[in-house]
Amino acid sequence: MASVASKRGELKEKIITDSIINIKEMFREETINNVIDLLYQDIDILQNKISLIDYNFMSPFSSLGSKFYRYYIKDTIDYKGEKVIKLLFSPIDKQSFSFEGEMYVAYESNHKVMFFDMKTREDINLNFAENLHIMQSFKIKDGVVYKDEEVLEMDIEANKKLPALHIKRNEIFTELTPAEYALTTTENTQKINIQNLRPKELDQEGKGVYKMVDDLNENKWWKSRLAILKVLSTGYHITAKKRLVVGNIFSLLNYNEPEGFKLSGSYKTLPKLHPKINSEGHLSYGFRDKKWKYAFNIGYSFNAPFDEFPEHYFDYSYRRIVRFPGDYFDLSDYEPSYATMRLGDIQNFLFIDDHTISYLKEYKNNFMFKLSLTKGEYSGYGRLNYKIPEYTFGTDTGLFNDFRANLTLVYAPNQKYFRSRMERVQLMTRYPHITLSYDKGFKNVLGSNHDYSSLRMYIVKRINLSFLGYTYSSLKLGYTWGDIPPMFMYTPRANIGFVIPGAPTGIDMFNMHSDMEFIADRYAQLQLTHYFNGFFTFKIPLIEKLNIKEVVTFRSIMGDVSGVQRTKIAKLQGVNSNAFHTLKPTLPYMEASVGIENIFKVLRIDLIRRLNYLDSYSLNTFSSWGPYSIRIRLITTL
Repeated sequence: MASVASKRGELKEKIITDSIINIKEMFREETINNVIDLLYQDIDILQNKISLIDYNFMSPFSSLGSKFYRYYIKDTIDYKGEKVIKLLFSPIDKQSFSFEGEMYVAYESNHKVMFFDMKTREDINLNFAENLHIMQSFKIKDGVVYKDEEVLEMDIEANKKLPALHIKRNEIFTELTPAEYALTTTENTQKINIQNLRPKELDQEGKGVYKMVDDLNENKWWKSRLAILKVLSTGYHITAKKRLVVGNIFSLLNYNEPEGFKLSGSYKTLPKLHPKINSEGHLSYGFRDKKWKYAFNIGYSFNAPFDEFPEHYFDYSYRRIVRFPGDYFDLSDYEPSYATMRLGDIQNFLFIDDHTISYLKEYKNNFMFKLSLTKGEYSGYGRLNYKIPEYTFGTDTGLFNDFRANLTLVYAPNQKYFRSRMERVQLMTRYPHITLSYDKGFKNVLGSNHDYSSLRMYIVKRINLSFLGYTYSSLKLGYTWGDIPPMFMYTPRANIGFVIPGAPTGIDMFNMHSDMEFIADRYAQLQLTHYFNGFFTFKIPLIEKLNIKEVVTFRSIMGDVSGVQRTKIAKLQGVNSNAFHTLKPTLPYMEASVGIENIFKVLRIDLIRRLNYLDSYSLNTFSSWGPYSIRIRLITTL
């Protein structure tokens, strides 16, 4: 329940109290709210498009509506004391992302919309979603039109032979009596009985949901199956008393050249163990190099429980791990086994041994800052070799001793997250996610050998393009100066596996260059992935029956190495084959792909081409030949 007030023409909403029924331990309330908000965004019928479940529907009230809809005057009737014109509308193209239905338009009050009821046609391809229905009704008071009810519902159907999942949201807007309003101003709003404030009593369907969830929460058969389902879907197991998470079964056994086959395991504490103190750790053993690697973190949260938004904590972490180049900032060593199936001879890795203390503060407006201090030693591992005279410090060559401070600022307006027990995943929305980071390396502090600065900016945004689909876009800029260690210079992240990672991780990776192939200390990187949502394939006879959709990508980076570092990088090229290449300042590296997704509703296949810098590239496997490659991804969409 929320109170809505208008101030200078802008609506302000304040949540007073809520009531969520949930199958215990299946979903977190924060995640339920965020996913519902993402699926059911505010519907403004006067906009040109209505964005729902990853699709952009053309609104019948759009300025372009006459090109997509046919309108018919049906009748003149009375509605809520107003004389209204009843209009029917239907799409010209029956397979377009549009609606059919009816609307009531006030006859005398400047032709204001008083009611509309619309749904999608059966001809439209919405994959798992069916029967999308929207209804809004309005009333006029003192010459102003107010919304008094909204219904949005749909069916999710994975298979015609299986029962469909019906999802419904019903919002009712009403004026409170003075006594009811007094209840909403109490300080402890959680004590409000929301049932006493309902404008309408729950129907039998709604009451049945409450009873069903209560029954499931007490059903032992359901609880045991749910526990197995969680392990198979997430890879993690929650211990009996809900105090610890262990896993991941998907990364239990993986492989790389320097370490060979590697056994791995991780843990993370939950708020039931301690609401403010949290810890997580990772342990692995490589059978080829016969070495243990490990990492752990312990933190104190100023809020309880420690994993709820907004976060506010102080923590310490230690890592002694082997990482793929470009991934050295992450604590955990989680990598699904299928992702270790690399293309080509991949042996360039980093050995990391560092300590970090950090302080993080988040705010409810989605602004966050993080301060950290790191002391560490870094060296090449496997075939990666930093042993040149310029990188000799005392008796050590190719071993970098570093002490640095970092300030990271993040602003993500209206951002939503999916919270699992192990991590918080960003949900891509139309609002930008902006990260600004500054590193300062200090020489002669705790044995450090480097004095440098590094400034980075990263922007991720989803761009909706109406009936043409939507684009995931990312822009990354960076500039470093001073005597920076080469592993802290920018190396574009390379996806050299068979599988295309998903957003937001996948939109920051290149698919057609090898690990450590390029390096830069000043750079600009642009990556675009556009989903047409069947704009072309849904118009091709017979092909449209397959319900497949088009995807195109473009990825590019331009950069350079400053004169101070160029001599050192040239010598690193001499001791590392096919690595440490520099980009031409006026010629960006580029790659592009075309793909088809929703094959059998779960598969995506991309044909990728490297567009330039072909003289420095050599990779031929059963899925890659010359500048071309084929990659796959398993994914389902509504």
